[in-house]
Amino acid sequence: MKKALTLMLCLLLLCCTLCLVSCDLGGNNGGTQKPSTDEGGSDGSDPHTHVWSEWETVTPATCVDEGEEKRTCSCGAFETQTIPATGEHAYGEWVTVTPATCVNEGEEKRTCACGAFETQTIPATGEHAYGEWVTVTPATCVNEG
Repeated sequence: MKKALTLMLCLLLLCCTLCLVSCDLGGNNGGTQKPSTDEGGSDGSDPHTHVWSEWETVTPATCVDEGEEKRTCSCGAFETQTIPATGEHAYGEWVTVTPATCVNEGEEKRTCACGAFETQTIPATGEHAYGEWVTVTPATCVNEG
């Protein structure tokens, strides 16, 4: 009777060990594994080793503001971490403020989301843009126009 009880206890222990190991092997979706375990659920469930997904950006960092990224475990737990501000402006496209003419320089500007901006000079074209001929003084039979 003692041998049968000991054998059943060993089998039970082996089954429990296999269940815990299969949880770690089956739940890995390519994420990194956090070595710590949680305390177990409030419902009395067993402790669980988290298998984390890749970090996903929730809020991208900007030149002045921090961002946030998040990762989750198959059990529903999640972690967030701060992405430091980049410190570098992300300027938009150049926009012409003052067009250049044949003799005058122009100016263009580009702006970052934070309000910072840069300007640069557009060189004068050096080329005249003549329009259509316009009669100033009409010619007569006696005088040229």
